[in-house]
Amino acid sequence: MPEEAFRLLGLEPDADARTVESTYWSRARELNSRSGDPAAAAELGRVNQAYEAISRYLATKPPRPRPRARRSYRGWAVAGIASAALLIAGLVAGTAYRQDITDLKDSGVTEAQDRWDETIEWLQSLDGPTPTPPAPPAPQ
Repeated sequence: MPEEAFRLLGLEPDADARTVESTYWSRARELNSRSGDPAAAAELGRVNQAYEAISRYLATKPPRPRPRARRSYRGWAVAGIASAALLIAGLVAGTAYRQDITDLKDSGVTEAQDRWDETIEWLQSLDGPTPTPPAPPAPQ
């Protein structure tokens, strides 16, 4: 493991690839800004070698397992609660409807139906007796 390379970049040996890359680029920019200084150029060469060594090391190292994200069951919970509420509301409404029909039956719906039938008969009586159709002619 390239401990020297990690130390040169000022990183811990368990740093991930993103951290290594961002640290390398910030250090390289800093050294490149002093382009006329021969010590900075030599340091930049060592930083480049350290970055290459760490990159090779990280390429051969198996990736760290990522922690599993917690699953959110909030959507399913909301859907379940809504479904249960609709089911209960339907049962309540159905029970109330059944009670309304029973109440109507007990409160005289049959009387209203009887009055309606009487009205229809009265209207039909205004038309007069139903004429009898003429008999068909006798065969000759």
